[in-house]
Amino acid sequence: MRRFFMFSGVVIGLLCSIYTVYLDMKIGEDSDYIAMCDMSEKVSCSAVISSEYSKLFSHMGLVPKDSMLDVPNAYYGVVFYSAMLVLYIFSSRIPYAKTLALLASLASAVMSVSLYYIMVYILDDICVVCMCTHACNAIVLAVAVLDFRDMSCRTPSREKFD
Repeated sequence: MRRFFMFSGVVIGLLCSIYTVYLDMKIGEDSDYIAMCDMSEKVSCSAVISSEYSKLFSHMGLVPKDSMLDVPNAYYGVVFYSAMLVLYIFSSRIPYAKTLALLASLASAVMSVSLYYIMVYILDDICVVCMCTHACNAIVLAVAVLDFRDMSCRTPSREKFD
């Protein structure tokens, strides 16, 4: 059952991140673009995606503006979910796959909590697609914690997703 939840969380998160990248590109081309998930003034993916917080790392000063790493948060989501998919599929061949999955999912959970706070309390908006990725991050983290906890031996050959 855990395999199902991990796979579902990763695939749905990846699809949501890809859609958010698509929205970012469409909004960049046309500032009047109305996304499918723009339901009202307070429930608007476009408002969140086009905000100054959509590039959180440069907004916080962690990467220089206009550098190669100054990309929207959704691009990092695509990288995260792609890496988790590789870890999931090839876990029997990747040493310390469960440990890597746990560390990556912890980092994504910290980002999710930060972005959720910004979205709800600073921007005073709700992004449905963002909420979906936050839920996927919570599922992936929960499974990663359970898998890591159940790991009986920390040898690479025994460290597989169950």
